[in-house]
Amino acid sequence: MKILLLHLTCLLAGFVPLNGQSFPQLPGLPGSPQQALYAAFEKGDLMVAISPVNWRQGLCLAAARLSVGQTISLNINLVAKTNYVFIGSGATQRSDLDLILRDSTGTVVSADYDDDGTPVLEFQPVTSGMYSLQLHLVAGFTPDEFVAVSCLRTGGRIISEQEYVQTSGSFFASVAEVQSAYAGTQWQERTGQWCLFGYALAEGEGATLRQLMPGPGFTLFAATGSDNLKNIDLYLANENNRIVAKDNGPDAFPL
Repeated sequence: MKILLLHLTCLLAGFVPLNGQSFPQLPGLPGSPQQALYAAFEKGDLMVAISPVNWRQGLCLAAARLSVGQTISLNINLVAKTNYVFIGSGATQRSDLDLILRDSTGTVVSADYDDDGTPVLEFQPVTSGMYSLQLHLVAGFTPDEFVAVSCLRTGGRIISEQEYVQTSGSFFASVAEVQSAYAGTQWQERTGQWCLFGYALAEGEGATLRQLMPGPGFTLFAATGSDNLKNIDLYLANENNRIVAKDNGPDAFPL
């Protein structure tokens, strides 16, 4: 999978059409995924300013909708003897979140169970491999809330606030366009699912999300990035690694 980016952030979303009332999702609306993601970026940006870490290459931001009491996991590959910082955030100041990191055996190697909405983990793995980052919504202002996480590391990349604002603005505008073009399509109607992922990639680099489970029915995946992007390709493969859908046209808005 080739995604042509110049150290920028690319955001990927999944859309699933469902019946019933839609959860608020307008850009900037209190409790929206945009608000949760921006809060996570702000906290990560502050950590970059006061510590020797930058944004993790590849997947560096993610947002999800959770019900109170729910936990969601993100599988990430970590490199030995590298310092990592993970920061969780809700869309409002009234969220209580826990952040847990487990190794490939399921053993908890780091955790923040404090009673607050900004759990922070600092971790240096002894061995490289796949780890599971878990975000748990202990309490919230509403029964369902959007939450987000930012991922940082030593030797990472710089993402400016201007770059983030421009990219996220383009992304959420494209969400509205997709929903307008596909009548009845709802974005992140169900809880317990990641609804978007943010990447820091260099030109010619790609990223892979594994074990996606969109469920039955019609599903859309879309990606976008900064204004100066010329080409992003998007591929979907099944469990046998056979490509079942793709958009590799010469544009920066694959669907």
